[in-house]
Amino acid sequence: MKCLAFLLTALALACSPPSEPVQDWVDPTLRLADIGKACTADSPATFLTGPALDSLPWPRAPLTNAMWIDAALTIEGGVGGVFANHGVYYLWLTDTTKRVEAITGLTAAGLIGPPFTVESTVALQARWDFAQLGDWYAYLIPKLVPSLRSSGIDEANNRLRFGVADEAGREQVEAILQTLDLPCNLVALYIAPVIGW
Repeated sequence: MKCLAFLLTALALACSPPSEPVQDWVDPTLRLADIGKACTADSPATFLTGPALDSLPWPRAPLTNAMWIDAALTIEGGVGGVFANHGVYYLWLTDTTKRVEAITGLTAAGLIGPPFTVESTVALQARWDFAQLGDWYAYLIPKLVPSLRSSGIDEANNRLRFGVADEAGREQVEAILQTLDLPCNLVALYIAPVIGW
């Protein structure tokens, strides 16, 4: 009987969705920005506050993100984004104990639906909710725009992602970021392809 129980437990673990997403393909030029600090995976996630926050324009991020920012502000759990990978559905939350409430709220708001369900969606521990990412985005964009080829909130990784022209562009952006006392693990940079002809 012990062998049967062990086998059933092993099968259940093997068939349950992974708690961390499986990366399908990673851009070899994509990496976290050097912000002038010694960073680890456990470095604290800080938020934009004070005069810097008060001076931000509205909207905080591209208009396509407005509904997600509103969801982060109004739905329990601190919604940081959703994504699918290898047939597994993920939801970033700053409070993973509110997974059911967050999925219910996002479904009611029309932001998700099947296949994102309470039964199928894995909650991941987010460092920032979508509104906080929107704040950081709005703060950084005016400082970085001339040096960027692309920009956005990276839902799959709960951070910001900016594209630069080349390694010299990466160094230029990192030099700016190093003057701003940013939290670790917030910004990733990659070499973006040329847009247009």
